[in-house]
Amino acid sequence: MTEEKILPETSKPPLLPDDIHLSIDEIRQELFRLHDFAVDRDDPALMYVTIMNACLDEQKRLMDAHLNALSSVMARETGTSIAATKENVAALAGLMSRLTTDGIKEAARDMAGLQATMKLCTAVMFVSALLVVGVFVLKATGGGL
Repeated sequence: MTEEKILPETSKPPLLPDDIHLSIDEIRQELFRLHDFAVDRDDPALMYVTIMNACLDEQKRLMDAHLNALSSVMARETGTSIAATKENVAALAGLMSRLTTDGIKEAARDMAGLQATMKLCTAVMFVSALLVVGVFVLKATGGGL
């Protein structure tokens, strides 16, 4: 298991801000400032500056291409997701409407059945009342049973 060294935080800004590379003259000035040593403009060590700047430019180009591809995929997937959500909401609204309509129709059928039962009960009660009245009339007139 390796231990990581935690570098102390510095209040100095970084030498190389995001996607900006330093020129050879800026590197020479920084080396002189830090090490108090002048580096000639034709010193071979400065070739690394050119190489690193080329690497930084290529890295930026690759990152921009990746960002564009990622943005394209996200836009497409978001559009697909929104379209699917709209379809699902429309289907759900149709289902709810159909369920409500079916529920109302079923309640109307039940109500019609209840009305038929009520009419039958009313007819039975009417016949029963006629029989009771008939029995009272027969008893009152003496025509007994």
